[in-house]
Amino acid sequence: MTDTGPWHDLVSTALVGTARRAVPHTPGLPEAAGDDPAAVLLDRAALAAVQRRAGHVPRRVAPPPAAPAETAPHLRAAAVTRLNSILTGPHRDLLAEWLDLAVATGRRLPPELLPALLDRGRHETALRPALARLGGERARWLARHNPAWAYLDDAVETAFDPEEWKTGTAGQRRAQLAALRRTDPAAARDLLAETWPNERAEQRLRLLETFRTGLSREDEPFLDTALDDRASRVRALAATLLAQLPDSAHSRRLAAHAVRLLRRPRPRRPVEITLPDLADTDLAAALGVSPTDTADPKGDKRRERLWALVSHTPLETWIGHLGDTPVDVVAATGDWDLCCALANAAVLQRDRAWARALLTPMMTRLVNHQNPRASRASALLALLDAEEQCAWVLRWSGSRPTAQRLLPLLEQLDCRWSADLAATVTEVILDPERTTMSLLTRLCHHAATRLDPALHRRFAEAADHHRDDDNNQATVADLAGTLKFRDDMRKELM
Repeated sequence: MTDTGPWHDLVSTALVGTARRAVPHTPGLPEAAGDDPAAVLLDRAALAAVQRRAGHVPRRVAPPPAAPAETAPHLRAAAVTRLNSILTGPHRDLLAEWLDLAVATGRRLPPELLPALLDRGRHETALRPALARLGGERARWLARHNPAWAYLDDAVETAFDPEEWKTGTAGQRRAQLAALRRTDPAAARDLLAETWPNERAEQRLRLLETFRTGLSREDEPFLDTALDDRASRVRALAATLLAQLPDSAHSRRLAAHAVRLLRRPRPRRPVEITLPDLADTDLAAALGVSPTDTADPKGDKRRERLWALVSHTPLETWIGHLGDTPVDVVAATGDWDLCCALANAAVLQRDRAWARALLTPMMTRLVNHQNPRASRASALLALLDAEEQCAWVLRWSGSRPTAQRLLPLLEQLDCRWSADLAATVTEVILDPERTTMSLLTRLCHHAATRLDPALHRRFAEAADHHRDDDNNQATVADLAGTLKFRDDMRKELM
């Protein structure tokens, strides 16, 4: 509603004070009078606020165009009933699996469940690709009328539409730029350069994220420009992207600073670290921060700057300088902060060789010490493909794994379990000597969504064998029940 009432005058009076300006009248509203001008102002503002929120005058508006017609058939009734029970019942964490299975059917979601599903997609980004494929035209139509669901535009892979790039919403424009990056990165970069100065900071960040696709040396000049952006998050993203271009001038500048601060004078000796000077203007410029002469008696700020420098320096810089291989370099670090910085670099630069070299020290610290920076261990593990992740967990767990040994690693694993890992977890669950009650509960919680659901009969039989222990029996029976639920779910979607 256009504000033509007294609201603006009330706000102005509140800003300058009732001692300097008389309380404005509020025609059309109930009278608010009294001896205290400040109280009168507040009373009239309260009435005007209610009028602004609730006093809309009905007006005629044209209904929005109807959603385009659908071509895919609806999912079968049994599958829809199962979906409804997942959304409202105790198996909410099975939604991702249900959606992945449903995608393979080539059918579409029932429209009455789309709002609830799109709300789940707001907070669970992993669901979005499946929602985009299953939601059909109706989901995209709904997303255009609710900004909270605009993320769906990013999840839909479409051909580039120049008109939508010019006139679309922020999400639609990002989706169009992403589409063009997939087919013609140079054209996408040139298109963004035309509008870059006029984009808002948050949108600049989202548009620059599309450069993760098709990134090449040709993007370097544009990314160099982004290093001087007003928004720190845009500068940080530009630095991360440039770090993935080892031959870029920016990477060479960082490497020159880094090799000066980290040295290994003699083989078999640990890396020697010189903390950077916070007032070093060249280094500050390379990192996109401001030089400072702030006192740093404990060296914390200088260590933070070194951490940022190592994180964005191309990892290949260290080969031949600190060691012959990533494993050599990690073994020579002798400093936990430096190890964390290398791990962060491996994640940012998505380097599997360095991830393999860093996994053991980082995971050891995460499992045994719960160090916050060691949380990069799970990100390092995620860089490997699913089979390699599972094989690494099995090697770590030893020849006769126990629940105590397996659980900390399973909790970091975010992929489908291999057959070998699933078999090992099953053995541990069924062997009372390799677990405790509390660990069994946690282990079964993970196994319920990762094991082959056809195993439900085996666990149902095993639950009968635990009759001497009510708690164990109930835990294994719950596991069998969830696997049975998933088994039925799969049959309905085949």
